[in-house]
Amino acid sequence: MRNSSVQAVERAGHLLLYLAEHPRASLRDLAQAIGSSRTTAHRLLHALAASGLVMTTADGRPALGPAVVRLYGAWRRQTDLRRVAYPHLLALRDRSGETVSLHVRQGDAVVCVECVESEQPIRRAIAPGDVAPLLRSASSKLFLAALPEAERAALLTRLAPDDAELWERLRTELPRIREQGYATSFEERIPGAASLAAPIWDAAGTMVASLSIAGPVQRVTPAFIAEIAPVLRAVALEISQQLGFSLPTARGIVVGATHQQANPS
Repeated sequence: MRNSSVQAVERAGHLLLYLAEHPRASLRDLAQAIGSSRTTAHRLLHALAASGLVMTTADGRPALGPAVVRLYGAWRRQTDLRRVAYPHLLALRDRSGETVSLHVRQGDAVVCVECVESEQPIRRAIAPGDVAPLLRSASSKLFLAALPEAERAALLTRLAPDDAELWERLRTELPRIREQGYATSFEERIPGAASLAAPIWDAAGTMVASLSIAGPVQRVTPAFIAEIAPVLRAVALEISQQLGFSLPTARGIVVGATHQQANPS
């Protein structure tokens, strides 16, 4: 028997898609389309309306709400980001020999939106759609470092209110990340894995993604990081500039790489 919560999510998704294709649909139409009673369809509409995904028109009919535009905008930005970044991911994978991935923040998590895996037999496996908590990874720490102090404190209070060791480590590490322009992680989330990540900025100077190199700790060593970090930062800056970013509008984290450094070959 399918979980009722999963079924509700599936029905909500089908309801939104049906509304997109049938803008004049009635409540009865929606109930028939998703295979539910009108009471269930009305309850789903109410839940979707709370997040702005659905609204009621002047004549009382349900319609797509303004939050759908936000979803479309996020999808379009991520699609543009992936298109621009992908050739750079390939070149950086070949230069570093390790897995290279692109991550964005979604709420309290970091999500992989593109990845080019290492060709080595032992490698860090990452796939688009992989989710990590916004606490213990190089990409996560980059996003934390870029947040305003009040927002960061509220997030940490929500996610790790009693983890004094984590709070103390981030208190000393985040200023260094902002100064050096990249973050590192050694076995913080996955035993045997290490990573480093650099920020990608949009035209407004807002950090929109992280570019990460990850692999086993036997290869992603402090010496490896010292050699590849300037290349990683330069490639991240090249992607940023293709998205419309220009120095020195970045907020919170030093950029500090030059266009001449950005060629990973």
